[in-house]
Amino acid sequence: MDYINHLQNLYRRLPEDSRLKPRHISAYLALVHLWEINRFHNPIPLEREKTMELAKIGSVSTYLKTLKELNEYGYILYNPSKSRLNGTRVTIPGFEASNETIAVPTVDKAFNADNASGQESNTYFELGKRVHQAKNKTIHLTPQL
Repeated sequence: MDYINHLQNLYRRLPEDSRLKPRHISAYLALVHLWEINRFHNPIPLEREKTMELAKIGSVSTYLKTLKELNEYGYILYNPSKSRLNGTRVTIPGFEASNETIAVPTVDKAFNADNASGQESNTYFELGKRVHQAKNKTIHLTPQL
């Protein structure tokens, strides 16, 4: 996804979303900056201290609450981890200027109707230029055209 278009679509979307507070916007812009540093590859590995400093958030509880809410609102896909080896990761999905969203259901152990053998099938969706496998949750994304 084009970085400039992503930010322009974000700025168009912000006035329409009354749930967002300055901490959400600050955290999201910090995450987009880290995404840029990561050359727009998803997911982004997070270092809590660095991300909090970039977002100008001083409290760990506020930081964690903000990430959880951004995930709930569909702005990010937040994958927390207590492991120091794997670490917390965030995916920045693309979105269009419209506020229309689609639900992408996860099919962890669903069966394909065309698959007579009953073998497991998976649901895939596109995030920017990379394809990720959805697992164990419904993700609300705005469709990219």
